[in-house]
Amino acid sequence: MFETFDSSIGNDLNKLLETRREDPSGQRLDRAIAALRDAAEQANQYRISASDPHERSQAQVLHEGLIAAAEVVTQVREADV
Repeated sequence: MFETFDSSIGNDLNKLLETRREDPSGQRLDRAIAALRDAAEQANQYRISASDPHERSQAQVLHEGLIAAAEVVTQVREADV
């Protein structure tokens, strides 16, 4: 489900504000946002196809969390640092 995440994206997310300062173009955070949204879509697709109600519920929580994370990174991306 997290095929779009590589170690550089994980590192950038772990030090979000530092990443923002180091890359004023925002390209690194754009990659992170895209990876989070892609993973959220994958979680949603899994939820749709899951037959077990517990798995569907867990996938929904994961989807919502990834969307929220993408929104946080977007806000940091757009903020003046």
